[in-house]
Amino acid sequence: MIQKWYAESLAEYYEHIATIANMNGTDDKTILWFRGHEYRHFNLIPSILRSTDCNYNSTKTYSVNHLREDYRFQHFTARNYDKLDAVPTSVMEWQQVMQHYFTKTRLMDWSESAEISIAFALEAYLNPLADEELKKKRMNVSPTVWILDPIKLNECVYDALVTKKGGYRHG
Repeated sequence: MIQKWYAESLAEYYEHIATIANMNGTDDKTILWFRGHEYRHFNLIPSILRSTDCNYNSTKTYSVNHLREDYRFQHFTARNYDKLDAVPTSVMEWQQVMQHYFTKTRLMDWSESAEISIAFALEAYLNPLADEELKKKRMNVSPTVWILDPIKLNECVYDALVTKKGGYRHG
C-alpha cells in the first residue's frame, strides 16, 4: 500500500521514517530502502521504460522495449567487455555494471541511507548556483523520497506467486 507523507523539516522527515519503520509491529532493526528524486512524475519507473510506448508483437510475447533493451545490452557488452577488471558472469551482473555507467536499464537505484535519498530529492536546492536555469528548475521540481520495506515486498511477491494457480511453496 502506498501512503503519502509530507515533511516540512529534516526533523519531520526523520520522524516519518521512524513511524514507517515501526508500522505493523516491526522493530528498530527494520531495513528500509530509499529512493530520492527531484521529479515525482517519474514515479517508480526504470529509466529504460520512461517516455516509451510498449508496442507488443501480434502474439503479445515481445515488445519494442524488449528489443530496445536487447540492443542496448548487446551494444554495451560488446563495447565494454575488455575494459572491465572482472567480467560479469550473468545478465544481472551486466545490468548492474550498465546501471553504474548510466546506461538505461530496468534496474532502479535504492539506498539504505535516508540522507543520500533526500540529497538526491533536494539536489536543485542544495546547489549553491543561482543561474536562471537552476531558478526555473527549482520552481518546477517536486522533491520526492520513496521508502520501501524490501522484506515486506518480498513476502508480498512470494505470496502472490504461491497463490497463483500452479504456484507452489518450498519447505
